[in-house]
Amino acid sequence: VAVALGLLHDILELAAVETENLHQLALSGAVVVDEGVQQRLGQQLMEMVGQGASMDAPLAVLDPFGTGSNGLLLSFQTERRSQIRYTVHTTSAELPDYTAVAQSSADGNSFSRNHCFLLIGLVPGETNEVTLEALGERGRVQQTVTFTIEMPEAISGYANHLDTTDGDSTAALTDGLYYAMGLGDYYGYTFFFDNDGVLRY
Repeated sequence: VAVALGLLHDILELAAVETENLHQLALSGAVVVDEGVQQRLGQQLMEMVGQGASMDAPLAVLDPFGTGSNGLLLSFQTERRSQIRYTVHTTSAELPDYTAVAQSSADGNSFSRNHCFLLIGLVPGETNEVTLEALGERGRVQQTVTFTIEMPEAISGYANHLDTTDGDSTAALTDGLYYAMGLGDYYGYTFFFDNDGVLRY
Protein backbone atom coordinates (compact mmCIF):
# COMPACT_ATOMS: atom_id res chain seq x y z
CA VAL A 1 0.00 0.00 0.00
CA ALA A 2 1.38 3.34 -0.99
CA VAL A 3 0.41 5.65 1.84
CA ALA A 4 1.42 9.29 1.65
CA LEU A 5 2.57 9.97 5.19
CA GLY A 6 3.31 13.37 6.62
CA LEU A 7 1.64 16.66 5.96
CA LEU A 8 0.78 17.21 2.34
CA HIS A 9 2.54 20.05 0.55
CA ASP A 10 -0.23 22.66 0.92
CA ILE A 11 -0.70 21.94 4.60
CA LEU A 12 3.02 21.95 5.26
CA GLU A 13 3.38 25.28 3.51
CA LEU A 14 0.48 26.80 5.42
CA ALA A 15 1.63 25.44 8.77
CA ALA A 16 5.21 26.63 8.20
CA VAL A 17 4.13 30.17 7.33
CA GLU A 18 1.45 30.50 9.99
CA THR A 19 3.35 28.94 12.88
CA GLU A 20 6.89 30.15 12.28
CA ASN A 21 6.72 32.51 15.25
CA LEU A 22 5.22 29.81 17.46
CA HIS A 23 7.85 27.19 16.63
CA GLN A 24 10.37 28.21 19.28
CA LEU A 25 7.68 28.10 21.97
CA ALA A 26 6.68 24.59 20.87
CA LEU A 27 10.30 23.44 20.97
CA SER A 28 10.59 24.72 24.53
CA GLY A 29 7.81 22.35 25.60
CA ALA A 30 4.93 24.81 25.58
CA VAL A 31 1.85 23.65 23.70
CA VAL A 32 0.75 26.47 21.45
CA VAL A 33 -2.57 26.32 19.64
CA ASP A 34 -3.65 29.20 17.43
CA GLU A 35 -7.34 28.82 16.66
CA GLY A 36 -7.06 30.63 13.32
CA VAL A 37 -4.26 28.34 12.14
CA GLN A 38 -6.19 25.26 13.28
CA GLN A 39 -9.29 26.41 11.37
CA ARG A 40 -7.32 26.98 8.16
CA LEU A 41 -5.59 23.61 8.47
CA GLY A 42 -8.96 21.98 9.11
CA GLN A 43 -10.46 23.64 6.03
CA GLN A 44 -7.62 22.40 3.82
CA LEU A 45 -7.91 18.90 5.29
CA MET A 46 -11.67 18.82 4.66
CA GLU A 47 -11.07 19.69 1.02
CA MET A 48 -8.67 16.76 0.68
CA VAL A 49 -10.88 14.37 2.66
CA GLY A 50 -13.64 14.66 0.07
CA GLN A 51 -11.46 13.41 -2.79
CA GLY A 52 -12.57 9.76 -2.53
CA ALA A 53 -9.46 7.84 -1.46
CA SER A 54 -9.83 4.06 -1.09
CA MET A 55 -8.97 1.83 1.85
CA ASP A 56 -5.94 0.40 0.06
CA ALA A 57 -4.68 3.91 -0.82
CA PRO A 58 -6.07 6.20 1.91
CA LEU A 59 -5.40 9.85 2.55
CA ALA A 60 -2.96 9.67 5.47
CA VAL A 61 -1.68 12.73 7.32
CA LEU A 62 0.64 12.38 10.30
CA ASP A 63 -0.03 14.91 13.09
CA PRO A 64 -2.47 16.95 11.00
CA PHE A 65 -2.83 19.83 13.45
CA GLY A 66 0.59 19.79 15.10
CA THR A 67 -0.89 18.74 18.44
CA GLY A 68 -0.32 14.96 18.55
CA SER A 69 2.91 13.80 16.97
CA ASN A 70 1.90 10.15 16.81
CA GLY A 71 -1.68 10.59 15.60
CA LEU A 72 -2.39 9.57 11.99
CA LEU A 73 -5.45 11.01 10.26
CA LEU A 74 -6.89 8.47 7.82
CA SER A 75 -9.64 9.12 5.31
CA PHE A 76 -11.05 6.71 2.73
CA GLN A 77 -14.18 5.11 1.34
CA THR A 78 -15.20 1.46 1.46
CA GLU A 79 -17.38 -0.32 -1.09
CA ARG A 80 -19.95 -1.31 1.55
CA ARG A 81 -21.05 0.12 4.88
CA SER A 82 -18.51 -1.02 7.39
CA GLN A 83 -16.86 -0.37 10.73
CA ILE A 84 -13.07 -0.01 10.84
CA ARG A 85 -11.04 -1.94 13.36
CA TYR A 86 -7.29 -1.40 13.45
CA THR A 87 -4.35 -3.10 15.10
CA VAL A 88 -0.91 -1.56 15.66
CA HIS A 89 1.95 -4.05 15.92
CA THR A 90 5.61 -3.19 16.53
CA THR A 91 8.72 -5.27 16.01
CA SER A 92 9.58 -4.90 19.70
CA ALA A 93 8.69 -8.06 21.64
CA GLU A 94 8.09 -6.08 24.86
CA LEU A 95 5.39 -3.88 23.31
CA PRO A 96 1.98 -5.56 22.97
CA ASP A 97 -0.35 -4.99 20.03
CA TYR A 98 -2.92 -2.22 20.31
CA THR A 99 -6.39 -2.75 18.79
CA ALA A 100 -9.22 -0.23 18.60
CA VAL A 101 -12.39 0.50 16.66
CA ALA A 102 -12.28 3.76 14.74
CA GLN A 103 -14.81 6.44 15.53
CA SER A 104 -15.58 7.59 12.00
CA SER A 105 -18.61 9.81 12.50
CA ALA A 106 -19.73 12.56 14.83
CA ASP A 107 -23.13 10.92 15.40
CA GLY A 108 -21.58 7.79 16.92
CA ASN A 109 -22.67 5.51 14.05
CA SER A 110 -19.44 3.75 13.16
CA PHE A 111 -20.93 1.89 10.14
CA SER A 112 -20.47 3.93 6.99
CA ARG A 113 -18.93 3.93 3.52
CA ASN A 114 -17.06 7.15 4.34
CA HIS A 115 -14.37 6.94 7.01
CA CYS A 116 -12.30 9.74 8.50
CA PHE A 117 -10.64 9.23 11.88
CA LEU A 118 -7.53 9.84 13.93
CA LEU A 119 -5.65 6.57 14.35
CA ILE A 120 -3.89 6.55 17.70
CA GLY A 121 -1.66 3.87 19.14
CA LEU A 122 1.46 4.35 16.99
CA VAL A 123 4.57 3.99 19.15
CA PRO A 124 7.24 6.70 18.76
CA GLY A 125 10.68 5.53 17.65
CA GLU A 126 9.37 2.15 16.45
CA THR A 127 8.48 0.45 13.19
CA ASN A 128 4.69 0.20 13.39
CA GLU A 129 2.70 -2.24 11.28
CA VAL A 130 -0.92 -1.15 11.00
CA THR A 131 -3.68 -3.54 9.92
CA LEU A 132 -7.03 -2.03 8.96
CA GLU A 133 -10.08 -4.28 8.84
CA ALA A 134 -13.44 -3.28 7.36
CA LEU A 135 -16.11 -5.16 9.33
CA GLY A 136 -19.63 -5.67 8.04
CA GLU A 137 -22.67 -5.23 10.25
CA ARG A 138 -22.62 -8.96 11.04
CA GLY A 139 -18.99 -8.73 12.19
CA ARG A 140 -17.39 -10.38 9.16
CA VAL A 141 -14.17 -8.95 7.75
CA GLN A 142 -14.91 -7.51 4.29
CA GLN A 143 -11.46 -6.12 3.50
CA THR A 144 -8.02 -6.05 5.13
CA VAL A 145 -5.16 -3.66 4.40
CA THR A 146 -1.75 -3.58 6.09
CA PHE A 147 0.92 -0.88 5.89
CA THR A 148 4.10 -0.02 7.78
CA ILE A 149 5.13 3.34 9.16
CA GLU A 150 8.47 4.31 10.74
CA MET A 151 7.56 6.64 13.56
CA PRO A 152 10.02 9.32 14.66
CA GLU A 153 11.04 9.59 18.30
CA ALA A 154 8.58 11.42 20.55
CA ILE A 155 8.94 15.19 20.26
CA SER A 156 8.91 15.43 24.06
CA GLY A 157 11.81 13.00 24.37
CA TYR A 158 9.78 11.04 26.92
CA ALA A 159 10.16 7.24 27.02
CA ASN A 160 7.64 5.22 25.02
CA HIS A 161 7.18 2.59 27.73
CA LEU A 162 6.67 3.10 31.46
CA ASP A 163 8.24 0.86 34.08
CA THR A 164 5.43 -0.91 35.88
CA THR A 165 5.02 -2.64 39.22
CA ASP A 166 2.18 -5.04 39.98
CA GLY A 167 0.02 -3.95 42.90
CA ASP A 168 -2.05 -6.00 45.34
CA SER A 169 -5.41 -5.55 43.63
CA THR A 170 -6.94 -8.51 41.80
CA ALA A 171 -9.38 -6.29 39.86
CA ALA A 172 -8.81 -6.13 36.12
CA LEU A 173 -8.01 -2.77 34.55
CA THR A 174 -10.72 -1.43 32.31
CA ASP A 175 -9.78 -1.31 28.65
CA GLY A 176 -8.73 2.19 27.73
CA LEU A 177 -6.13 4.90 27.68
CA TYR A 178 -4.90 6.80 30.69
CA TYR A 179 -3.47 10.29 30.47
CA ALA A 180 -0.74 11.95 32.43
CA MET A 181 0.26 15.61 32.50
CA GLY A 182 3.29 17.41 33.90
CA LEU A 183 5.47 14.34 34.34
CA GLY A 184 8.88 15.28 35.73
CA ASP A 185 10.32 18.02 33.55
CA TYR A 186 7.85 17.40 30.70
CA TYR A 187 5.51 20.31 31.39
CA GLY A 188 3.33 21.30 28.46
CA TYR A 189 2.80 17.70 27.30
CA THR A 190 -0.10 15.33 27.81
CA PHE A 191 0.65 11.63 27.41
CA PHE A 192 -1.79 8.78 26.80
CA PHE A 193 -0.73 5.31 27.94
CA ASP A 194 -2.44 1.96 27.46
CA ASN A 195 -2.91 -0.67 30.19
CA ASP A 196 0.62 -1.97 29.57
CA GLY A 197 2.24 1.45 30.06
CA VAL A 198 2.94 1.99 26.35
CA LEU A 199 2.84 5.57 25.10
CA ARG A 200 0.05 5.62 22.51
CA TYR A 201 -0.60 9.34 21.99
